[in-house]
Amino acid sequence: MQPIYWYCIAYVVGTLVGYYIGRNTGYMKAVYDTLCTLVDEHYVRTRILKDGSTDLIRLPTKYRTKR
Repeated sequence: MQPIYWYCIAYVVGTLVGYYIGRNTGYMKAVYDTLCTLVDEHYVRTRILKDGSTDLIRLPTKYRTKR
């Protein structure tokens, strides 16, 4: 095989592996960072449960708006 084909194949394989690894960890990190920011800035209400985990409190019906 010509060297140019090896470079193309290696590039495609590397891109696919990077996409697969980055997709899963990127989404989880983005969701985690967004929720932490919303909690820290008091945009969402939370409570601490007995086991130490954080629970989001649902907004009362009178404050919900329909779009």
